[in-house]
Amino acid sequence: MLSAAGLLGAMARGERGQTLAEYSLLLTLIGVGVVVPTMLLFRAALAGAFSDATAWILRTTC
Repeated sequence: MLSAAGLLGAMARGERGQTLAEYSLLLTLIGVGVVVPTMLLFRAALAGAFSDATAWILRTTC
């Protein structure tokens, strides 16, 4: 049985490795393309949530 590192090495030497790298890059670009605009859209809500969490932590630890 191949280890994970051995399997990735074997895939990297062939066309399968190239396909895996291409899909990984594509998924990364799609992920960034979804996450960044979502964070910009909900910027005020995220800032409020982090502010509330910080205030709660400060209240409970002091």
